[in-house]
Amino acid sequence: MTLILSASDFAIYNNGLLDNTVTGSAQLHSLIDSAAKGYNSGSLSSSSYCREYATVDQPLTPSDLTFVTVSSSVDGGAYSGSWGNNAISVRAWIRKKTNSAEAFITLKSYSINETSRPRGYSILYQNNGLMSIYAATDPGFGGKNAQGATLSVTPNIWYRIRLDYIPVGTLYDQLNFYTASAGGTNTETWELVDTMTILNSDGWYVTASLPSAVGYAVVDYSTSNTIYIDDFDVYVTPVG
Repeated sequence: MTLILSASDFAIYNNGLLDNTVTGSAQLHSLIDSAAKGYNSGSLSSSSYCREYATVDQPLTPSDLTFVTVSSSVDGGAYSGSWGNNAISVRAWIRKKTNSAEAFITLKSYSINETSRPRGYSILYQNNGLMSIYAATDPGFGGKNAQGATLSVTPNIWYRIRLDYIPVGTLYDQLNFYTASAGGTNTETWELVDTMTILNSDGWYVTASLPSAVGYAVVDYSTSNTIYIDDFDVYVTPVG
């Protein structure tokens, strides 16, 4: 099952508070420099716009974490609660103007009360030009976390990234991090970057009973540190 989203399907948080006015801006691909021109959606019609995070809506500050999740109203909360034995895959195009900001695609995220990084499982696009799997319980306040192998990436280039979550009962969670070097949305050639096995005894394991969400997050963005997000997709597959 693939989730096709519209703007009303998202809940947007800043510093832990629900605020659906922090939407970012629609940006034409044709108005961004040559790194984004010729953007290809594969078998789909080419996307004209992406979501740009440059200056945040007042009275918020750029240092706050803007956390966007699939709303609990979508499919009766199927993407914002306990997922049972379903495997979840989240995918997005992502691009940063510089390495000073950070961006994430997230799943099994159970708290939005952070101002730096979301809890749960993420692909983290760090402010040092590296991407990796990131699992954390409480990153803003000394919580336990694990980080996978890093992939070095370049600012001002679009990257198609994917994070798969595969639960094995209550024993462990398997995370797989992919990028795509060829093809557009739905026609990608996926390349496995890293895997992480999270045992139920690990401090960064997120239990199935905790309310969870899928989405993406951006932090420390500004006019000079712009972040772009496009074609955020969610795939759900029963395990077993």
